[in-house]
Amino acid sequence: MVKTGIARFEFVHYSAHGATGDFAHLVSECAADQDRFWEFHDQLMSRNRNLYNQAGASAYAGTLGMDVEQFGRCLSERTHAEKIRQSLRDARALGVSFTPVLFVDGQRVQASADAVIAAAKAAAEQQAAASADGAEEAVSEAEEQEPAHAAGTIRSGRRAGVRADRNVLGDPDAKVVITEWSDYL
Repeated sequence: MVKTGIARFEFVHYSAHGATGDFAHLVSECAADQDRFWEFHDQLMSRNRNLYNQAGASAYAGTLGMDVEQFGRCLSERTHAEKIRQSLRDARALGVSFTPVLFVDGQRVQASADAVIAAAKAAAEQQAAASADGAEEAVSEAEEQEPAHAAGTIRSGRRAGVRADRNVLGDPDAKVVITEWSDYL
């Protein structure tokens, strides 16, 4: 659904595992400064423990052609620490107490691909009924796959009533927003 432009996918930090978890989220945010969030996200989700320290994370940044000095400074200065803490506060305000938790257009759904796809299709169909702009056709042609991390990072969006500024895949004007609150540990 992301590939067809019907939905966009947003990742939101839920760091609930102390210093190690906070560092993993910080690593991905510092990578996002250089449009490399999804590469780090995918490695952290696959439990690449080499990224849980500054030397390992910086080495991986170098393999991606990133400015390692800027990346290291971001980590050392904990540039995005408050943003990560705020994401956790936002999650708790929405009743999120574990991960992963998924929302479709601000409505919490079961954390399964089938449930998310069904909820996203229903939301798109609802919007299509309200605005006869051809979204129904797009829904019928949508690929029934989980979002792939190929679209890069965009700088706009909304998630469950909270403004997102990046870590988003898909069309910023997509009719449906799929939001994942997740932790790397």
